[in-house]
Amino acid sequence: MDVNQIPDEELKKQAWVGALSMGMKYIREQELSQHALEILGHLPDIKDTTAKEMLHQLMVYLLNSGSIKDIDGFLESAEALPKPVRSELMTFAEKLEARGEARGKAEGRIEGKIEGKIEGKIEGKIEGKIEGKAASLEKLVTLKFGECPETTRQRLKKATDSELDHWLEQILTANSVEMLFQ
Repeated sequence: MDVNQIPDEELKKQAWVGALSMGMKYIREQELSQHALEILGHLPDIKDTTAKEMLHQLMVYLLNSGSIKDIDGFLESAEALPKPVRSELMTFAEKLEARGEARGKAEGRIEGKIEGKIEGKIEGKIEGKIEGKAASLEKLVTLKFGECPETTRQRLKKATDSELDHWLEQILTANSVEMLFQ
């Protein structure tokens, strides 16, 4: 049986089966909003748990499998639906929104951790490079001028990368530790 061949008016007469059949009939439409509102608007009363569960499953199918591009417009138009259906739809929408927010927060935390690790690795490499230059310069000072004074060690530890590069060049021509830092 091809539900596309059955007129909508005939499907509407069949309550839940008709609603599900109409859902299947229009699910591949580029914009499902109007059809979804029409389907939800012709449902029987939502009085018991089974009816609420069927409505929930229908909404899951329509919203997950169909294409509703303007969700806000769809929810605004849903104000015209019968109160029980509208109430269930809004509750469902709030749950989806909360789930989306939770996913967004989780993704943000993951991205933050990844960015933090990357930044940490980069900073660690830069610090290691600077410490290596400072250690090399301290060794060169010791080899060229004798024991490296504590004040020189402290100055080397606090130095920037560019300062260390400059001093590594200066050590070749400096006649004293004091001249190194001029």
